[in-house]
Amino acid sequence: MKKAKVLFILLLPVLLSYPVLASAADENAKKEIWRGASLPAKWGFIDKTGKLIIEPQFNSSAKFSEGIAGLNISGAIPPYAGGYIDKSNKIVIKPQFQFQSPFREGLAAVSVKFRWGYIDKTGAFVIPAQFSSARNFNEGLAWAAPDDGKYDTGEGCIDKSGKFVIEPKFKSVYRIFSDGLSPVYVVHKEGDPPRTGHKHGYIDKTGKMVIEPAFSQAYPFYEGRALVKVGPFDDTNAGLYGFIDRAGKMVIEARFQNALNFSQGLAAVKNAGKWGFIDGSGKMVIPPGYDSTESFAEGLAPVSVAGKWGYIDMTGQMIVQPRYEQAAPFSEGLAKITLGGQKGFIDNTGRMVIEPRYDLAGAFSEGLCTVGFLSPEFKRKYKYRPYP
Repeated sequence: MKKAKVLFILLLPVLLSYPVLASAADENAKKEIWRGASLPAKWGFIDKTGKLIIEPQFNSSAKFSEGIAGLNISGAIPPYAGGYIDKSNKIVIKPQFQFQSPFREGLAAVSVKFRWGYIDKTGAFVIPAQFSSARNFNEGLAWAAPDDGKYDTGEGCIDKSGKFVIEPKFKSVYRIFSDGLSPVYVVHKEGDPPRTGHKHGYIDKTGKMVIEPAFSQAYPFYEGRALVKVGPFDDTNAGLYGFIDRAGKMVIEARFQNALNFSQGLAAVKNAGKWGFIDGSGKMVIPPGYDSTESFAEGLAPVSVAGKWGYIDMTGQMIVQPRYEQAAPFSEGLAKITLGGQKGFIDNTGRMVIEPRYDLAGAFSEGLCTVGFLSPEFKRKYKYRPYP
């Protein structure tokens, strides 16, 4: 009898908690699934101690670039609510845009009345809003599409005067130059069978095709190598990944089910359902053993093992043991992790620097990080998949 009494006392907390757990599960089952394109959060900015430097008030997330950030400013009336703030939360470019992008090379692509142009840091248009689409400048050029009223028009590259220096006859998935080259495919021609012409190659900054279209997928160059896929264009499950050099030579044969770009001398590759890492010669230097991974940044890479995320170093040693629901690459000394559905930040030893208390978060840029908060009413009503 005494043993039974002791056992009952030990089990009492569990028995008492069971109805609460069951009730929570029932409530969760009753929630609607959020199907919006984005989560309706209020966004602000924290510093590297977790202190809120700019209170949550924005309807969009962004990061600081060249000292300012483009956001939907509170109090402005959509669709022209986009402006720019500085790190003191002072509005430096008044809300007047439908969409706005980060500043790159002194200019930012913005949209007014569904037409894109480029502004400087005073908010003045240096390239008038005249394009149907536009991307940021990098390596002195920006991808843009003319507003010619045609469906599925081609894209080309403009210089900082707004002049097309590469004829708009290409499509580019990534719309970026790196190492002087950009992956493209030629716009589908009338009369061709659908998608058969969508082989990817690479152009230089004159628009010359320097690596002939031979790949079903092609990615930008990183560290002298570009990830490419060889195989059928239409079947995403077919084909294999390898790496080419700037001459278009396959320097690491296409033998991987999946792969990521090179970063810090290593590239993540997948075979037989597991991820490992190769070096620039194609040698497997970290054996496949991870369910998922991201690229190396600041000497560490997030990896997933048995549903939990941790971090390895460049020898494959597990530096931060897998315990997180999600994990992102390091940026400015900190990495975003998810624990209990909330976002926090760790340092490269695994020490929790900023406790998980944010519903959503970005990555640190120029010393600040955007964080998002969902209303209690939203979380009570909806199921949602937290951002990574």
